[in-house]
Amino acid sequence: MLKILIVGATSAIAHETARLFAADHAELFLVGRNPDKLEAVRDDLLVHGAARVETYALDLANLAQHQAMLDTAIETLGGLDAVLIAHGTLTNQQSAQQSVEETLRELNINFL
Repeated sequence: MLKILIVGATSAIAHETARLFAADHAELFLVGRNPDKLEAVRDDLLVHGAARVETYALDLANLAQHQAMLDTAIETLGGLDAVLIAHGTLTNQQSAQQSVEETLRELNINFL
């Protein structure tokens, strides 16, 4: 049984991919910003056959919390077989061009 960490689990592509893992009775650890959306995805994946689904709410712009999230996923599932990284945001181009802070925020979220 695969143990999979899914970062950005509430995105459409991550959710659909997670359904494939659920059909194979995988154990899943879902990470996303919105706790309510995470719970909805969790419930859906359990219906679709996942052996276990845990959730972890985290704004991935908070780089200082990434290690704690990873450690929690490993401890909770007893290890990991795979990680799906599907998080990201679409920035306002004009804002990013006018604000170094906005540009750095988007880079941190989408590329780190």
